[in-house]
Amino acid sequence: MLLKYYQKLDDAINYLAASFCNEKKLIKSIIGDKKICYVDIGTNQGSYIDFLRSFYSFKKIYSFEPIPELSEKKIDVQGEEINLLKGMSKNLSKKRIKLIKIEITFISRYQNVSPNSYEILDYLRKKEYKLVSISKIKFKDNKILFLDAFFEPIK
Repeated sequence: MLLKYYQKLDDAINYLAASFCNEKKLIKSIIGDKKICYVDIGTNQGSYIDFLRSFYSFKKIYSFEPIPELSEKKIDVQGEEINLLKGMSKNLSKKRIKLIKIEITFISRYQNVSPNSYEILDYLRKKEYKLVSISKIKFKDNKILFLDAFFEPIK
C-alpha cells in the first residue's frame, strides 16, 4: 500500500519537475490521433497507463507486472529488456512499432544481471531506431542508475 502511494508521488513529482522530456507532447507528436495498441511491461499500479489515458484513447492495452502483489498476471523482464526487444525483431525490422519507451540501466541493480545500456542502444541502432528523448533519470551515488528512453524508427 505504501509502495503505491510512493510511486504515485514519485510519478507526480517527475511529471511536474521533469526538464528532460514532455512525454505528453512527445507521444502526441509521434502517434498523433491514431488509435493504437499499447503494451506496458512492468505496469506496477498502472499509474503510467492512467497518465496516458488522460490525453490519449487506445485501441487496446496489454499490461504485465512481475510483482505478484501488484498484479495477478506476471511477465518478469527485470533486466531482460534486451531479450524482450529481440523477441519483437520482426515487428522492429518492419517498423511496425512507432514508439518504444524502455528502461535503460547503467549500474547493476539485480543479482547476475549486467547493465543493459550499450546493448539496447546498439540493438535498436541496428534495427534502425533512434533515441529521441529520455525521462525519469534516477541516480545512485551521483551516478546514473537508470532512465526511461524513447526510440522511434528512422524514416
